Amino acid sequence: MENGNEIMSLIDNADSFSKRFDEKSLEFGWANVVNLAFAVELYLKSIMEFEKGKIERGHNLKQLFNQLSEEAKISIYNNWRMVEGSNIHDNDQIKEWFNDNLYACCDVFQKFRYVHEWAGCHVSLETSWNEDQWEKLSPMSAKREFGKLQVHDGFLYEFENAIKKHIKEIIIPKLPRPSHDIEIAFRIEATIIR
Repeated sequence: MENGNEIMSLIDNADSFSKRFDEKSLEFGWANVVNLAFAVELYLKSIMEFEKGKIERGHNLKQLFNQLSEEAKISIYNNWRMVEGSNIHDNDQIKEWFNDNLYACCDVFQKFRYVHEWAGCHVSLETSWNEDQWEKLSPMSAKREFGKLQVHDGFLYEFENAIKKHIKEIIIPKLPRPSHDIEIAFRIEATIIR
């Protein structure tokens, strides 16, 4: 695999932004969410690099996700259903809920990296939705279908964990190990054998 270094570079960069996200720490406000959204974007792009050998441009998480192979999308969706020990039953309503949540946070990075330019004093995912998102997702919208599951603010974090699990289980084992790692492993093994 020729692009192993590019894939690992994307994953390392995503990890650095992911580590800057702290769901328990509110003092950094939207910087937390922007870092998390950017990490998710880079993780998705690392999967693209692995699958296609090229990365599509853009920041929209739903569009990036939709460009992955069906196998990767199914794996990530199934990982999401099992995040943090949950076992969410797979059915059409849950698939729709997953897609609604992904749609609701698809452009968080684009909107919130320049939040100071448009937000005024109150910023929330609710105020950031475009009109179409508001109609589909807000419990306050008269156009929202009765019984439709409401989006939740922890989705982006769960989505990130589902993607990281896919990368750890499917992609990392298939990447070539750097030659220096192999040499170190051989030296360690030789020392143990002595």
